[in-house]
Amino acid sequence: MHCKSYPAVLVLLVLLYTDVTVLEAVLLREMCECLKTVDRLPWRLIADFQVIRSPLCSNVQIVVKLKTNEKICLNPDLRQGQRIQKCWDRRTDTVEPESCIPLLPK
Repeated sequence: MHCKSYPAVLVLLVLLYTDVTVLEAVLLREMCECLKTVDRLPWRLIADFQVIRSPLCSNVQIVVKLKTNEKICLNPDLRQGQRIQKCWDRRTDTVEPESCIPLLPK
């Protein structure tokens, strides 16, 4: 056997002896950016957001950037997530994501 094939054989052996759930978690982590989501965020904390629809992930992902520069994933199935998705879908080059965030009364 050639020395170049040893790493491939080693990887196959590891895969054969690895628990299937661990492999699924690793694959999911590589495909989806959002592994945990929150149900709701106060609008006043949201600075920007991005809706990601990827063939590699079965879920729609909403990545929200807070004013503290922290990134959090929002649940796309609940009301706030659906509202952000609708606004994202109707955006154009002239519409900024910030226009989707309701203005608070002064």
